Amino acid sequence: MDVIKFDTITRKITHLYDCIKTWEEAELLSQLAMSYKGDNSLIMILPGFNRGIKGDELITALYLANKYKSNRN
Repeated sequence: MDVIKFDTITRKITHLYDCIKTWEEAELLSQLAMSYKGDNSLIMILPGFNRGIKGDELITALYLANKYKSNRN
């Protein structure tokens, strides 16, 4: 996973942390980044490389996708 900062005015993306192995570490680093960001920035966690999902993990992902699907479109 990667943690990035997106400036909403300049639309510049800055990679802050790369190749994070666990969600807990990525979430902690994103919280740290939020304490230093400007008012016009967003901090985001990206999944990083495509590792592929299958089996039980795929079933869980499809369930979660349905459960948390956004209606804001």
